[in-house]
Formats: sequence, structure tokens, C-alpha cells
Amino acid sequence: MKQAKALVMLTVFFVLAGVFVFLLSIQVLTRKSSPRPVFTGASSTSESCRPCHNAIYDSYIETGHFLTSSPAARKSVMGDFTEGSNVVHTPLSDLEFRMESTREGFFQTGVYTNDSTATFSKPFHVVVGSGERSQTYLFWQGNKMFQLPGMYFTPEKTWTLGPGYENWIAKWGKLPKKNLSMLYQRPIGGRCIECHASTVARVGSPMGYDFVPETLELGISCSKCHGPGTEHISFHQKNPEENKGRHIINPARLSRSQQLSSCALCHAGQGIPRTPPLSFRPGDEIKDHRFYPKEEQKKLSVHGGQVPFLEESRCFLESGTMTCSTCHNVHEDQTDRTELFSQKCLSCHVNSHIDKPSLNQGDRCTTCHMPDQKAPNLPVFHEGEPWYLSMSNHRIGIF
Repeated sequence: MKQAKALVMLTVFFVLAGVFVFLLSIQVLTRKSSPRPVFTGASSTSESCRPCHNAIYDSYIETGHFLTSSPAARKSVMGDFTEGSNVVHTPLSDLEFRMESTREGFFQTGVYTNDSTATFSKPFHVVVGSGERSQTYLFWQGNKMFQLPGMYFTPEKTWTLGPGYENWIAKWGKLPKKNLSMLYQRPIGGRCIECHASTVARVGSPMGYDFVPETLELGISCSKCHGPGTEHISFHQKNPEENKGRHIINPARLSRSQQLSSCALCHAGQGIPRTPPLSFRPGDEIKDHRFYPKEEQKKLSVHGGQVPFLEESRCFLESGTMTCSTCHNVHEDQTDRTELFSQKCLSCHVNSHIDKPSLNQGDRCTTCHMPDQKAPNLPVFHEGEPWYLSMSNHRIGIF
């Protein structure tokens, strides 16, 4: 009798242990429910340019354009994941998001603080932003890509809610029936990809939100400004004695309007589409793809303003040839190189301020004539306080 009872108890123990292991595996599988897609980075296609343009390639991969998006990895994700520093508070006292680093990858987990079992977690798949100003994080779910609620705000060196989430969460908190998954449903469309990646294959409607994850080319590759390079590479491999670039677009040989258009695609504002996103090709005119209302062009924005402001500048109007590349070399990281931009100014304004030596001529021209100003759109709210990104005002003048 005792042996039978012991056998029953042993059987119950193993059954309960099996149930525990099963439930634990379900939890682990849930966290792994969004497998990491295989991405092609800008380096994978730009790498084919390296044998002939090695110096340019090595310089370009350090720029904000190249690093504007990348696969989520330890070297690309900024922010502190240590306990206590990895929490994003929300307008709701019982809701927070935790940034977690695990062996399976990085995750953002929404947590009800008064019920730790009520959680919802999604992985970091894509990092948007080089981190100079901020980083946003995306995840794939099927053929759609969504934004995670938490972002990293570089000026304050902290995690916070992404733009718009403050109001979204406040409204969500008033719903009679809440589901944490609803806060992970901000979709990423072609217009976002157009400026933060090089290309991606669509599924279905050209205006839709469905894409093929494996075809997403992260970062801004050489082909974004120079066009496809396959024919160019093939020709020069067969004709190594030919020094003039064939079957490739050299932006310097485009018209002034065409050069500005390539930059305006992502540095003139959102605009109103005339063609589906991802339709623009190097050499196109931006006016054929997007319409920019004048009231939008008069606003400094994290999504633009640089090109229309530049076009209003006296420097631009009187030069007849000035473009973005007059001052910017897209192949180099020129962040905070004020002396470099001052040299560009002095190439035309040779005798400026010679009567005012206290201005330290040529040291920081942009401080007075292109000052950093707060972009009023898309404020980031951190615990109720609005934070704004600062942008250089490209309407060159006296402020």
C-alpha cells in the first residue's frame, strides 16, 4: 500500500514538473515569437564599390547617412540596460516599459507595476538613427514593421517615450478594456523606409505597409545617390583602362535642381506625395514626386526644412551654383566640424569682420549665421516635460 502511494506521489511530482517545464518553454518561445530577420545592410551592397573606391568607402561608413539604420546589435543599440536605468515611465502610474538585454537579443517589455504577470514584450530588430540625436527601434511581425514605444534620447542620455506616445498612452488608459499589445501597433510605411534605408521589396499595394523583411537594405548605400552599380562594375572590370566612370550617376554632373532634389527627398519636410514612396531615383526632380506646401517649408523640422531654408538664403540666391554639396561632403562625418564649415564661408566672404577681430574671424561662422534652433514638431515628452531636438537653421543670415 505504501509503495503504491509513493508511486502515485512520484508520478504526480513528475507530471507537475513536466507542466512547469512546458509553461517555462512557452514563456521563452513567446519572447522568441518574432525571429530576427536576415537583413542586407548598406555595407553589403556598398562593399562592391570598395575595391575601386576604398578611401571613400572607409570614410562613408562612419557617417550618419550610412548609420541611419542598422540591425539591432550590441554595437548599434545605445542606452543603459542595467536595472533601474532601463525603465521608461508613462503618464499612467501603473504602466512602464523596461528595456531588456538577454541572450536572445534586446526586448521592450510593457509591464503593469501592480501586476508583474501582465506583460507584453517585443524584440528590437532594427535601429533607426545613428545616435547623434536619438534612436528609435522597430520590430517585424510578418510582413509588417512596427515602432517600439521606447526610444533613446541622446541629449539627455536616457530612455524615454517616442514622439506621440504620451498622448496615445493617456487615451489608451481611459479604455474600458486594455490590451498592452495595442501600444505596439504603430506601423512603419514606405515614406519612413525611403529616408532611413536604401530599399525594400513591397508586398501588395505600393502605398501599403507590407514588405519583404529579407530585402530590407538598411542604411543609405552608395546606390541611393549613384543609382544601381551592377552594370558600372561589370563594365570597368572588363575595361580596367577606362578612367571615366560609365553606367553610373555622378551627382556632381547633374543639374543644380537635380542635385538639390536628391537631398530634398529627405531634408525638405514630409510634403504631399505625388508618387508612391520609394519611387524617387537619382536624377529625378523632387517636384515630380512630392508637393511641399509653403507653410510647411517655413517650419524648422526634424524631418526637413534644410533645403527650402537654404533656397531662401542670400548666399544661395546670389551664387547661382550653390548646392548642399558646396558645404557638405556626404562621404565624410562632418559632425561638429564648425571650423570646416567656416572655411567654406571664407572661400567667398574673404574680408568679413576684418574690423571686428574679437569675432575671431572664421572660427565659428555658423554660430551666428546658421544657429542651432529647437525644432517645434515632434517633441519628446519625458515624464510630462517636453524635450526638443535642435537643428541647424539653413536659412543663412543674421539672427
